Amino acid sequence: CRKLVFVAKSMSGTCKTTGIGREELGWDDLDPKKFYLYTTTGLMGVRALLFPLSNFKTRLQVQERAIYKNTWDVFTKTIQHEGIRGLYKGLSIQLFGVLPGQVVYISTLEQTKYLMRKWDVPTFPGNLFSGAFASFMSTTISVPVDVISQRQMIQGTGYHLSNLRYKGIIDAFRTIFKTEGIRGLYRGYGASLLTYTPSSAIWWTMYPLYKNTFQ
Repeated sequence: CRKLVFVAKSMSGTCKTTGIGREELGWDDLDPKKFYLYTTTGLMGVRALLFPLSNFKTRLQVQERAIYKNTWDVFTKTIQHEGIRGLYKGLSIQLFGVLPGQVVYISTLEQTKYLMRKWDVPTFPGNLFSGAFASFMSTTISVPVDVISQRQMIQGTGYHLSNLRYKGIIDAFRTIFKTEGIRGLYRGYGASLLTYTPSSAIWWTMYPLYKNTFQ
């Protein structure tokens, strides 16, 4: 293929001319081992690097009283009362729980795009469906992980360090499931679908259009 459109953002199927006059890199052109290795490593690195910011955001959003004034205040009080480890509460389940969801997202996206082209579905609706379906699959896997991670982030925060409800990931899962059922693990699932599914569909539909417009 001389013209490869989705080299950085997409890796799907056999090279084929799309409805916008370009050729795409295909799934069959990839080395699966390298694809999953680099994808997983990259996601873990980014997740670990940005995790404290996610921690700060969660604490600010769910605080029941004005413990924290702003992001900097969350940082200073977390360091003061909980140490460096407080910045990374919930990271372990994020790395080993959310990452499978991200891998499922990328794999589902690329495989679905491959099938759309194989079945001669036009690029626009094919990318729209692929983005939406990939987000649906990954969100279904990731939401329970997010719930557990966020609860670990906020337990024992601020001046209530003795208020530790969960001893670890397994204990958090068992406690939530026992006291709240499956619905407890999927709190916010509907809102997550309404947020991420349309955004993913729109992104992968508009990306090739914008790319070719500005090239």
